[in-house]
Amino acid sequence: MNETNESYDAGEDPFVEQAEYINPEHLLKWSSQHPDEQDILNKLCRSGAKLLTGPRGCGKTTLLLKAYRRMLEDDQSSSLPVYVNYKVSLKLEPLYKEKANASFWFKQWLLAKIYLGIYRSLENRSDLESPSALSAHKQNLVQLVSKLEVGGTPKIDEAIVSVENLNSDVQLILSNTNAKRCVLLLDDAAHAFSPEQQQDFFDIFRQLKSRYVAPKAAIYPGVTVLTPGFQLGHDADEINAWIDPYGEGYLNFMLELIQKRVSENTFRELSKHESYLKLICYSAFGMPRAALNMVRIFSESSGNMGAPKKVGQRSVIESIRTSYHNTVSVYESLKYKIPAYAKFIREGKKIEERCLSAVKEYNRGKDRNLQSVTIAIKDEAASEIHRVFGFYQYAGLMRFHNKISRGVKGTFLLYRLHIGALIDGNCLYARKAINADDYIHALQHRNAHSFTRLGENSLVGKEGAKSVLKLALPACSNCGAQRTSEAAMFCSSCGQQLQDPSVFNSLVSQSISALPLTDHRKKRIRENSNIRQIKDIMMDIDSKELLKVPQIGPIWSQRIKTYADEFIS
Repeated sequence: MNETNESYDAGEDPFVEQAEYINPEHLLKWSSQHPDEQDILNKLCRSGAKLLTGPRGCGKTTLLLKAYRRMLEDDQSSSLPVYVNYKVSLKLEPLYKEKANASFWFKQWLLAKIYLGIYRSLENRSDLESPSALSAHKQNLVQLVSKLEVGGTPKIDEAIVSVENLNSDVQLILSNTNAKRCVLLLDDAAHAFSPEQQQDFFDIFRQLKSRYVAPKAAIYPGVTVLTPGFQLGHDADEINAWIDPYGEGYLNFMLELIQKRVSENTFRELSKHESYLKLICYSAFGMPRAALNMVRIFSESSGNMGAPKKVGQRSVIESIRTSYHNTVSVYESLKYKIPAYAKFIREGKKIEERCLSAVKEYNRGKDRNLQSVTIAIKDEAASEIHRVFGFYQYAGLMRFHNKISRGVKGTFLLYRLHIGALIDGNCLYARKAINADDYIHALQHRNAHSFTRLGENSLVGKEGAKSVLKLALPACSNCGAQRTSEAAMFCSSCGQQLQDPSVFNSLVSQSISALPLTDHRKKRIRENSNIRQIKDIMMDIDSKELLKVPQIGPIWSQRIKTYADEFIS
């Protein structure tokens, strides 16, 4: 898409990255079939509680929406589907810093959103009628949700929902249909950056699970902490949505997706160089969103619509590096979302660089059939190190592969490094002037049994993980003195009660520099509008400020708003 040509409505933009923003009519047209799609959809459409896990951009929302459409459009389905998106949950997080009954109101919001999803499903099924006797009326639910999302606190008599009433209403609806159960498809559901919200969500999730209600929730790996008493395998089964970039069917999946999203001219140009196109697919590392971002630049020309940019190895490698650094930005955004782990995030980038260096040295001088992409850490490594590797998985920087035993040497966890990172750091072959065919050969014929073992000293240095990876405790909001310990409740200097700052307020106060935009575009926004912080974008409801900026029209203004939404979700 030519960013200077804004003749297309945002709903028609084939480079919309988040599935929830795609017109439902375009969802199937613009998506390809996940290699494990049928198995995943079967699990999502049937009974039982499930947690759909995967990093940002791996396709969780697409799978949930496909499951929703499958059940909704099948008159013979034994399941009534309800899709709910909790993307804006952090807007309610400040309540936990201000109100003693924040947990109560957050649970009201969770349940009210489910009720609104039920009303939507009933309206979209022509064979179903909405019972007139539901315990919560739609208009009251809309008012409750709206008030909570703008930071208001309803009066106690405005509390209109409960798990008990929801279960009763679901049974009433099912009694009027052929459906045996209600399947709740809960997107962006883990609320991973607010421990209080996370605990409250899983409390509700467990309470909802019943003979008549089958909850399914999309969560992130690495940052989602299940509450005490919530056990995988007992309270819910896990489904991995992250496509294995080395798995069967992966290349076909990515190629089909790209073909559906770019113009015929662009795909023809890309297809002239099969190795370049394959390298883009591999470098997406199992993330459809990353693949779309990489091919987008070849669809955006400075001339007429549909005239793609020329494809060459230099431009392809540059797009791969840009995509990888965008993934790094997602990882580094964690220092704002979970500030207590800011030092983990900073040191974690150094750990990743050491992992890449170790693999580069291993690959140096080796045959192209023996290149390695895998590192191993001991299962009994310090918990702080495992926490860092969890953050990698949230962002999609590394992918857990396997757990193996080496007898007396111990048990090891294998992680595959981001292919974009390997290319960016010349870690395959460990030399310059590598052509795309050599990269493809190394990735397709890698030594599957070879990995580089890294101990604690190699990862964090002689000081050890306990010394290097420490929590960054927030200072006293009254006098600025540092906390003496994690358990401290009062400031040792001024005696004021200690409170953690709001994550939401901290995020919206960040500079637009934190968004995945080019430096040139950020500079233009600052020079031609009053937008400086994330909250300025959120308050630019009708995009008047963004539309003042040269080369930003309706499509790009919507993309920038989406980036802002992603940053705070």
